[in-house]
Amino acid sequence: MSGNAWLVSRDVAKTVEIKAPNGETATVDLRKMNEGDRMDRENALLESRAKKGAKDQSVSYKIGLLREFDLQTSIVAWSLPFPISRSTLRDLDPSVASQIHDAIRDLNPFIFADDDDDDAEAGAESSSPTEPDASAI
Repeated sequence: MSGNAWLVSRDVAKTVEIKAPNGETATVDLRKMNEGDRMDRENALLESRAKKGAKDQSVSYKIGLLREFDLQTSIVAWSLPFPISRSTLRDLDPSVASQIHDAIRDLNPFIFADDDDDDAEAGAESSSPTEPDASAI
């Protein structure tokens, strides 16, 4: 039995090419997320606050923080001419950040499976008929 078959390596798992809006290209080295990353990601997503003596509990979802967590956790290196930092990640062109995030999602299907389920449920809950049901008329 090989011990490394059970653990996720923190080494580079995938190198992707990204393209800036002006056509310039660069590469980004990504690592797979492990179970600890998934736990930290879920903690970043959901913050629950209970007021003392209150019957109801307030829950807030931190979606932006979650995306930032994904980028910070998965990017190992890149060929861009500036260091990887929280500030740099926040300054990326959204189309560039989306390319990197899409590659992270592809590399970690088990981590993002719950997100996809939540997206589908949210879409089903928010969808409303655009035309009345013919039988109701």
